[in-house]
Amino acid sequence: MKVDNRNNPKLLTMATLYVVVILLCNMNNNAKPIKFNQWLQIYLADLTIPLVWLLKDGIQERWGKDTTKSIIKINVLVNIFIYLWASLANATAPDPLYAYLSGSVLMFVCSMAGFYVSENLDTYVYSRVNGEHVKKSLMSNVASVPVDSLFA
Repeated sequence: MKVDNRNNPKLLTMATLYVVVILLCNMNNNAKPIKFNQWLQIYLADLTIPLVWLLKDGIQERWGKDTTKSIIKINVLVNIFIYLWASLANATAPDPLYAYLSGSVLMFVCSMAGFYVSENLDTYVYSRVNGEHVKKSLMSNVASVPVDSLFA
């Protein structure tokens, strides 16, 4: 018997936060880095990456692979919708507020493809590795991060 998680408030909260963090990460594609000095600078999007890993791995640990894969698909659809909305808004009323557009459609497509492939690979590896959550999380991220970087 399959468990219905649609009304689970903890899962809904974690999934919503995961989608929002990915959305914010994509919105920062055009952002200027925060410069601490001549050699040290960081993009805000870089600060969200550990949070993305923690959320996704936490969801998978508690609710399983199928639920995680569904959330990844929803995340891609939400990002596509927001990108299309921002494109339309930018075409009708150009404004710096709509800085979600990352410079090109190709960049957005590569970003979403990289996200989808790497997060599904991460989910697959996490489900295959035996051991504690920390070991599973580290091994799955070691496998998926280079794939996401390759697409980008």
